[in-house]
Amino acid sequence: QQQQQQQQQQQQQQQQQQQPQQQQPQQQLTAAAAAAAMSVGLGTTLLHQHRRHPAQPQQQQQPPQSPISQALQDLTQPVLRPGPWCALAPLRGNPLIQAMPGCQPGGIQTLSAPTPSHQWELRGGQVRLACHTVGDLVKAHQLVQQLAASGVQHPAGIGTWAGEAQDLANVKEQLPRGWYDAAAAAVQSQPALTTVPSGARGPTQQEQQVEHRLVCRLGWPGRDLGRPVTVDNLTVKDATQLQLGPARAARQQKLQEYVTEAMGQQQQISRRGVGCIRAAQRTLWSLRWDNHHKEIFWRLPLNGLCTAARMHDAQAECVCGSSMPGRQHHYWECPIATAVVQNISDNLPAAWCSRPASRPAVMRKHLWLMQTPAGPRRMY
Repeated sequence: QQQQQQQQQQQQQQQQQQQPQQQQPQQQLTAAAAAAAMSVGLGTTLLHQHRRHPAQPQQQQQPPQSPISQALQDLTQPVLRPGPWCALAPLRGNPLIQAMPGCQPGGIQTLSAPTPSHQWELRGGQVRLACHTVGDLVKAHQLVQQLAASGVQHPAGIGTWAGEAQDLANVKEQLPRGWYDAAAAAVQSQPALTTVPSGARGPTQQEQQVEHRLVCRLGWPGRDLGRPVTVDNLTVKDATQLQLGPARAARQQKLQEYVTEAMGQQQQISRRGVGCIRAAQRTLWSLRWDNHHKEIFWRLPLNGLCTAARMHDAQAECVCGSSMPGRQHHYWECPIATAVVQNISDNLPAAWCSRPASRPAVMRKHLWLMQTPAGPRRMY
């Protein structure tokens, strides 16, 4: 009996060892069949999508331009006239090329490829990426026009070169007047292209010389600095002022609005009111006091406090019951603020502060602009 049991156990072990060997080829075949089916289905789907929506060249997403680059313009006299140099003028990053309406200035990298006239045509935009100068654009445009007219199939296998020809024609229209014709006349004596350019290249020495002459003509008008500044004599101080010019103008506008609200009359706005704010801030920054308390008078003139009016919170209320309060309510009209100001006015010495019967001693302009009230003696 023991021998029979041992034989049965051995037979069971052999059967268990044979089963994985028999199942492994079946599993491999099943996995291969599933992978093949998925690849065939995925390939059919992608081909269908490619026919309906051909692959489009990805446009380079340019970062938002800074104020110092947006104000860059041609300041040199005489006016730049088209000539043979146009064939060597750069296409990308050129502030003299203003691109399409609504796009950033600086060259063809901000242009979007036009939609082809036929659905089966590929959208253009690849050939111009290999064009470094206007002369390269002229040569590529002439070759692509010939390929499109002869009906040569695109290397992608779908459509012809009509989309690229339409895209290069769009780039041609965005060039300054006369540049394309001057470049075409300059490259007329050069050998024509036999293959469509597909890769970027570095600039030649002649192209770098033309770029240098164009850059030396650029600069910034004297709107923010009071004098025109060219690229070759730009300093770090000038660049900082140009970069912060819009922010400085916005801050100045906020301070003027604050002075208007403090004095209550538009005609009383002057540099003296803004100067009072800056003088008070300089005095505050020199005090040995917690910056948390000083920060209020820095945010208050710029309307940077988190009030309900500034945050557009219509449901917020003050402790006094006023709805959607702003800085004028918190720092003047609120009954609590009025009581604090009245307490300060009552405790000011008569020798330093006069108390007319028609108005309180401390007015809103005194509090907001940190001005001393009028009195017999100067109060420090």
